[in-house]
This record gives sequence, structure tokens and C-alpha cells, in this order.
Amino acid sequence: MLEFKNVKMALGHDRMSQPVSVIMEQGEMVCVCGARGCGKSRLLMAVMGLAPVADGFITIDGEQVGTGSASYLRRLIAYVPQRLPDNAMRVSELCDTVSALEINRASKTGKEAVLTQWQKLNLPPALYDRMLSELEVEQLQTILISLLPLTRRPIILIDSLPDSENVYRFVHELAQNGAEVLYTCEHQSMPCDKLIKL
Repeated sequence: MLEFKNVKMALGHDRMSQPVSVIMEQGEMVCVCGARGCGKSRLLMAVMGLAPVADGFITIDGEQVGTGSASYLRRLIAYVPQRLPDNAMRVSELCDTVSALEINRASKTGKEAVLTQWQKLNLPPALYDRMLSELEVEQLQTILISLLPLTRRPIILIDSLPDSENVYRFVHELAQNGAEVLYTCEHQSMPCDKLIKL
């Protein structure tokens, strides 16, 4: 269970985000909605212990996220960033890198398993051999989202969920299967269990 208790994030220039208090339950989808620069991405980074909380606290299963606990708690989290850094890598290499992570070794993340997930998202198999630099941001994010069920994490963080009915259905299915899904967007257009406006 992921909980935010009066969490505020420092935004720079002595500004603070709006306070966030919410308890996420297994199987819920929670949307953090707001304009650029309001602290949505920083809030997700704070869940992983990678950004400091200015006020309040975040807990996962009752354990407060902090410098001492963050590395352990990150093992419970799958994270999809808004963008990846520029990298001269093929999609196949990205998928192989995810499957090679020690935490994913028990998961089946080979090409066949990946392409099975791609069918649900209407991603063309030809993308598997393309360079990451050739893809649009939304395509790359959708590819990363396709790997989520293969990694089997109970908490899923998606920074800027693509505005796509297929992606929404795919992520909603992950929640129905028990994951807690926290995602950000600028304009909330898809249904969610709880809405946080920043």
C-alpha cells in the first residue's frame, strides 16, 4: 500500500507543490493531474526515494520512504519515465537490458513474451529492431509500458501516461490484476479511482 501524508515538493524559487494526501489500495489507479512544473514528476521521483520530500511523508506498506529504505522499496516499483536519455540503442537491446536486471531474472521477458504484450497495444513488431532515436516519445513510452506485466511489480509509476485508449485499457488491466498504478497527466481524460490535482 502506497500512502502520501501531506506531501509537499520543493519546486524552486521558494515555491512548493500543493499538499498530497492519499492512500492507494491494491488494484487502484490514481491520477496526478496538473500543469507543467507543478511537481508531478518530482512526486513520482520521491516515491522512489530519488527526490526529497519538503514536507510530509510517503510510506510503502507502512515503511517510510527515505534514504535508508529507498533502495529496498524500489524493488517493489516499476517506473516508466516521460523520456529516456538519448541513447544509440535498439528497442530489442532496451528489452534485453530490462530482462537482464537481476530483479527481473525470474520473469519471462524474451522477444516472444514482449511481442505478445505488443499485440494488446497494437504496436507493430517491426519496431523491435528500430533504434530508440527513431521512435516518437509516445511510442517509446508505450513500449516501456508493454514490459510492465513481465516485470510483475505491485506498484507502477507512469510519468505522463500516453493519451491512448489502448494504453489506458492495458494499464487498467494491470490494476485489475492487483497492481497499484500511479500516473501523471496534464489533462485528465481517462477514468481513475482517485484524482490528485496539483
